[in-house]
Amino acid sequence: MQKGERRLQAKTKSELADGALLPKSDQRFECIGAIDELSAQLALLSCGLMRVDALYVEAALAELAALSAALAKWENGSQDARAASLDRIRAERDRLFPYARQGFIRFSSCRAAAEVDLARAICRRAERELIRLFAEADDEAANNDLVYLDCLADWLYLFACYLAGSAPPKA
Repeated sequence: MQKGERRLQAKTKSELADGALLPKSDQRFECIGAIDELSAQLALLSCGLMRVDALYVEAALAELAALSAALAKWENGSQDARAASLDRIRAERDRLFPYARQGFIRFSSCRAAAEVDLARAICRRAERELIRLFAEADDEAANNDLVYLDCLADWLYLFACYLAGSAPPKA
């Protein structure tokens, strides 16, 4: 291979952890990129939150790192760990459900809520990218990853409502 060919290949292809060389336009990289963008947004958000709220975001960051590692084939992660992540985010979503608002909402009165809403939008894009990647797969891990991102996006919306000061209804 000529020097120029190697440079062109380096510009158009990337290597997964298992050594597979894929075009940078491969759907796997679209998924990893969307999850990376979501993680960056959540990390930025976490810096400005009170510690008690930041802990929830940091748990999601760890789970997203594991998902990215699986997509990059660094490690697949255990089904038990993936199921635990899904259980955790479902419980958090259910805990915040009383803060839900109806209709389309703009979180312009609270910067942290607006940042969470941006993370929610990125999460939905990551979910769509993962759907495209796994369109042909009949894999329980893939399905759990999709359900996880769906629940995470729901939780992010509810977390934004919570941060914006939405009061839960009186019981």
